[in-house]
Amino acid sequence: MRRALVLSAVLGVWLAATVAPALAIPGGRYAIGDSVMLGAKDELQRRGFVVNAVQSRQFHDAVSIVRQKAADSTLVARW
Repeated sequence: MRRALVLSAVLGVWLAATVAPALAIPGGRYAIGDSVMLGAKDELQRRGFVVNAVQSRQFHDAVSIVRQKAADSTLVARW
């Protein structure tokens, strides 16, 4: 039983060290969304997103935001 617990702990640490970096999201991302994104806002911000979310936002509203950011030169492409 003790070996199983030690093995489980070692496996858990190994998985966290190998899987977590693959799931990491680079900082500086801009997220535009609606009330669904509002629910995830804190987590997105912890992962480096700048979040612009309001309740009942429609898709065309996001297009306008992107166009305005592009016109203001505040939209940065990162490929």
